[in-house]
Amino acid sequence: KALIIDFGLGVFVGDNDDVSFTLSKRTADSRLVPNILTGKVTYLPPEIIGGQPMIDPFAADIWACGICLLYLLLGFPPLVRAHPSDLRFVYLQTGKLSELIAQWGIDDISPATLSFVEFLLAIKSTQRPTIDAVMAHPWLR
Repeated sequence: KALIIDFGLGVFVGDNDDVSFTLSKRTADSRLVPNILTGKVTYLPPEIIGGQPMIDPFAADIWACGICLLYLLLGFPPLVRAHPSDLRFVYLQTGKLSELIAQWGIDDISPATLSFVEFLLAIKSTQRPTIDAVMAHPWLR
């Protein structure tokens, strides 16, 4: 068994891919129905903030990893929340993350690093990379 941890909850994935998750129901296609919000809102992906009824917990974890990396690079939270009411999210949503970071006067983050962060922070959960794709990314080599 492997233990997948997201910053507030754990999901056990067994050899037969069954998932034990006490706060949500497992569906046949590995997505969860969130019935409570857990974790800090700054790390929650847009699909949870927007109230999407079905979420992919693995894609949500990739988002949270991207937010954590960006937080480490900036030294402060990059978003208040992943919603169009947050202007910083709008910059990310419209592909202008580097422009936003430049407005903050931060110029020591390489284009390759920003590209990797944007890779993790795909707005649509279905476009986020798998953990295997993340680990194979040249930025980590």
